[in-house]
Parts: sequence; structure tokens; C-alpha cells
Amino acid sequence: MGNCINPDNEPFRKAVSSGNYVDKSGLISFANRKVDNNLRYVLVSRPHGFGKTTAANMLAAYYSQGCDSHAIFDSLEISKDSDYGKHLNGHSVVQLDMSEFCAEGKTVRDMLEEIENAVYEDLRAEYPSAELGRSSLKDMFYQISEQTKQGIVFIIDEWDCIFRAPKPYMERIQYLRYLTVLLKNKPYVSLAYMTGVLPLVFYEVEGSGPNMFHQYDMFFPYPTEKYFGFTTEEVQTLCERYGKSFEDIRRLYEGYTLDDLTMYNPSSVLSAICGTPAEDRHKETYTSLEYYVNSGIRGVKKVLRELLAGKPAFMGDCIINNFCDLLSRPDDVLVTLVHLGYLAYDRRYIRIPNKEMKDLFKSLLKPAGSRRAAKS
Repeated sequence: MGNCINPDNEPFRKAVSSGNYVDKSGLISFANRKVDNNLRYVLVSRPHGFGKTTAANMLAAYYSQGCDSHAIFDSLEISKDSDYGKHLNGHSVVQLDMSEFCAEGKTVRDMLEEIENAVYEDLRAEYPSAELGRSSLKDMFYQISEQTKQGIVFIIDEWDCIFRAPKPYMERIQYLRYLTVLLKNKPYVSLAYMTGVLPLVFYEVEGSGPNMFHQYDMFFPYPTEKYFGFTTEEVQTLCERYGKSFEDIRRLYEGYTLDDLTMYNPSSVLSAICGTPAEDRHKETYTSLEYYVNSGIRGVKKVLRELLAGKPAFMGDCIINNFCDLLSRPDDVLVTLVHLGYLAYDRRYIRIPNKEMKDLFKSLLKPAGSRRAAKS
């Protein structure tokens, strides 16, 4: 099987057998309710480390007809659902991780051409009897759907990698147009599931843009809030399994609130439980956060210092500017930091979620001399 078309279940099987997997297969029940109806376009955005890629691999393992996943899912929560077997390994699946194609220095045109080539080669290998001509992916998907008499499940991870990189404005718009042409109102789409750090914001795009997606993000997660991140009970169970102090983990990492549900960043929790030193976990996080703290936008540091002092900031406008390199207002930065997981949102107020993040903000808001000393 190819990497893009009808993937196998190996990535998800490895996750489940790791010993620290937390069952989030209830997400499949949520997705199944969207298949082949007007709700079939789903976009879930969460910060890095909240389990988005594991969830994407889980959906691919469940829907893909390129594998038999009964042995994996029969023991998970989804197996208790009355519709468990309805879509299990019953669909043609297209799985794309956009970050694999979004290399530094590569134009969007180059990226899309590389995607087209990769998918085309996989389609030819997977459906040799289709005699696919070298036409657009849209036309090829029409062909495959007609031949198999079934729709296609699209699973797109890191959809927003282009918006988190310094790409020209029109290239980003070109990318949105591509997604629109490929997916919007297409009869061959049984389910289009996209995930990334950022939600989708609609800019001036020829036509109406990819506005068909129903979005579930850090501000409005319901009913997906429990499927990304760890709940208090899940963290307690992991601590008991590994003989770790729950109070120590809670003190460092508790603090995200998604629709009244207290959540933890799984990457932080698992790294701490497995003994990864904090300084190793924070190197990349420090560099990313430093960009926004030192953005030069007037008022940002003032608000962040107030947050450090324990004063939450009222957030009435939760609209994000997807162009992370073109932020212009303090609110732009604060909303972006919520989506990136550096800040938390709770009943229209923004705050620093936990000690882990407070320590990072403290180190970044020190005078320049002491900050350089800390980094060295």
C-alpha cells in the first residue's frame, strides 16, 4: 500500500501498544455521525502535543480498506458503539500530512505539485484497473469513486503548516483555493477531516473559499473537548500506572479549560512521566514563544506581565489572524497564543494555564541580559 492512499494501521497500532496510550476512540463515533451527510467537513484545531496526529492515525486505521483493524479496535471504547462495524475498514482513504510537503524555501506551487505526484502514484498502484490518466486529482477522485461505488474519506493533518511559515500572502490564498476546488461540495467526499494548530479563517478567496468546514477549536471545542488532551482522571490513571506523584504532575501541568473540562497537554505529561528533562522539552517551545513575546507589538508585554501577576485578561474578540507573521494588535497575539497552547481561555478570560507556562513567560520577560544568561 502507498503512504497516501488506503494506509495501513501500523502508526496507530504502535501508539496503542506503547503502554501509555489513552483511549480516545470515542472520536470515531463523533466522526461516523458526519459521514455522507452535510456535516461531513470537520476541522479540529489544538496546540502541539494535544494528540492530533495520533487521532488522525486512529481515524485512518479505522476507515482504511487497506488494512484489517479489528484486532486493534475490538478492545477500545468504540467497539461498544452500535455502529462500530458500519465503517470499519470500509472506505477508500486519502491521508496527507501537509508538513511533509511544506519544506523551507519551497513555494506553494511546488508543494501542491509534490502532493499531486505522490497521490497520483499511490492511486495508480492501488487502483491499477482504473487506467487513470494524468489529470487533476479532482478528476481522478471522481473516477475512483465511480469505480468503487463509494465515497472517499480524506484525513489531512497539519493543514495549517503554510500559515505558520513565512509564505507570501497570495501563495496562502492559492492553497485555500486548492482545498476548495478539491473538497467543497464534491460527491466523492464521504468525510473530510482536517486538523492543525490553527483554525481556518476565511480571507478573500475566489468564490466562497473552504467555508464548508465545521470547526472545533480552543475557544469552541464542544463536543470534541475530551478527545484531545488528557482529563484529570486520565492523568491520575497514568500516574498510578507509572508510580508517579499525581500532585507533582498536577502542580506543573494542570490548567487548560475546554468547555468547563480541565485538560492537560499530553506531550508535557508523558514527557514528565517518562523522565524527559524539562530543559530538553522546552528548547523548541522557548524559541517559538519568544517570537510572539518579542513581536514588538505595543501592549503585548504589558498584558503578559499582568497575566503573570495573576490578573486574567478579558477576551471579547476570539477571531484569529492566521498569518502568524503578520500580527498587528495585542489581541491578535493573545488569541494566537491560546491556539498555540501558551495561554488558556476560560469564560471569556485569558490566563496563563500552569506553572510550566508561567516559568517560560518569566524567563522571556526578564531583562535582556539575564535572559541571555538563562538561555546559555
